Amino acid sequence: MNNHLLNMRKAQIMAVLVAVSFLVVHIGLLLLFRHYEIIPMFHFNIGSVLFYILMFPVISKKWLRAFVFMVDFEVVAHMTAAVICVGWNSGFQISLIGISVLVFFAEYIGRTMQMLYTRSMLLSILGAVSYIGAYNYLSKHPAPYSLPAEIEFKLQIMWAVIVFLITISFLQIFVELTFRGEEFLAHRASMDELTGLHNRYYLMDHLKRIQKSEGLDNYYVAMIDIDDFKKINDGYGHNYGDYVLRTLAGILENNPCGAAPCRWGGEEFILIGKSGDKSPEKRYELLDELRSTVEKYDFSYNGQSIHATITIGAADYESGKSIEEWIHIADKKLYVGKYSGKNKIVWQ
Repeated sequence: MNNHLLNMRKAQIMAVLVAVSFLVVHIGLLLLFRHYEIIPMFHFNIGSVLFYILMFPVISKKWLRAFVFMVDFEVVAHMTAAVICVGWNSGFQISLIGISVLVFFAEYIGRTMQMLYTRSMLLSILGAVSYIGAYNYLSKHPAPYSLPAEIEFKLQIMWAVIVFLITISFLQIFVELTFRGEEFLAHRASMDELTGLHNRYYLMDHLKRIQKSEGLDNYYVAMIDIDDFKKINDGYGHNYGDYVLRTLAGILENNPCGAAPCRWGGEEFILIGKSGDKSPEKRYELLDELRSTVEKYDFSYNGQSIHATITIGAADYESGKSIEEWIHIADKKLYVGKYSGKNKIVWQ
């Protein structure tokens, strides 16, 4: 599924922010290693700075899978080399933990956007192996270079801050995307794609919420069916039939009853209305106005024009009835109307 909350442009912006941040960090490390004459890491950082500059064309070409893999490899190689070169107290190994958060987030984006992605588990294992390997190596071989204790202290603080910022920021983004994604999916699950109306699943949940909060004694339902809809599909094609369904949905959204429309399924729709202070006669009159509007409507599509009619079965809520029983009563009234001439309203 292509999540509407993510797109290639947003993914590229995130990648650019990562590349810029890492470039700034490596420029700082370049100056640090030069100042303390740690030549191997000075040269390594020249390569890293050039590497992150080259990442911008990679991002612009949308090669995000390659970007994630290469950045992970660079961070693991760089930080492992740095900790072996200047010792465990420098804190470079802490970054190997933070990179795991980035690669798991990158896999999430890749899966969501249906792009090629590299398994984050494999990349994280690479970081873990490097972390443990560097620790084991330093336990047997002292680092050839050292930094002043004050610099080591500041580096440890810096890496801790960077890793916490990465972890907090990307986990917060992930939580927000997950929450919004669930809302998006819930919305799609409650909507009829063809007509844009709510579907029967939403309707049942909606009625249950009303029943729980205020009760249904002041409500009515009206089942609506397009008369001879099969003839429209067979005679004019399914595209014409879909046009009629969409057009009727638009009419129902502006129905004179002020009732909430849903698509029940096929050519059937349902209205949920509140009686308020309207008399039964007035409510019948408003439904009949809707029926008349549809009857007079000119359904024109691709140069062809037809008129369609609807039959309506309506039922007030009866205390003690379940929602299913209530809708079934309206459905039965609908079929009474269908079998007694169509284009009419049957109300209990």
